[in-house]
Amino acid sequence: MTSFKQCALVATLGATLALQSAQAGLITLNSGGTPQPANSGQGTIESWIDGLVTSYNTANNPDLPKPGAEVFRVNQKGESPSTPPSAYSTYPTFGADQLSITIPTGDFDYIALHWGGKGGGVYQAFYIGNIGGAPASSYTFNAPSKNGLSWYDTFHKVEQHKVPDFGSTAALMGLAMLGLMRFRSVLKTA
Repeated sequence: MTSFKQCALVATLGATLALQSAQAGLITLNSGGTPQPANSGQGTIESWIDGLVTSYNTANNPDLPKPGAEVFRVNQKGESPSTPPSAYSTYPTFGADQLSITIPTGDFDYIALHWGGKGGGVYQAFYIGNIGGAPASSYTFNAPSKNGLSWYDTFHKVEQHKVPDFGSTAALMGLAMLGLMRFRSVLKTA
């Protein structure tokens, strides 16, 4: 016979594991090393990130979801002309030679940053989908060299339907057991 305390413990443990999983942090796909994309065009950056995700998934478990199309790009002049005006225009802008930027997380899953100007520079790419989406969540990105930020580009993930992780499953099972125990006690008193 399962006690109320055991059910509550299972639910608490599951919720804790689910919370830890959701706040795991960013995953570096490229911190400025090779391969670097040939140019800064939207299609080129999308293909580059897709290749980085494929390489990451080949070497690691669990697999990252595939990146989708660009959500928005911000450059030194503000939101890029290739991106239609949107709610994302409130994301931080920056000036020349800026070597770090703090960006709110939760509205997108992948980010690419370009540090440096015309004729070169360094590209970085990160998966941030597991940082969390609370309004206060943000992450600070730092230049890998002496070059200032020229733009950052954001992407959603392509939705995949997966089985819930152990923490979520345990939390749901614990809550279901609590509900069944409550229902049973109501039937006994009736």
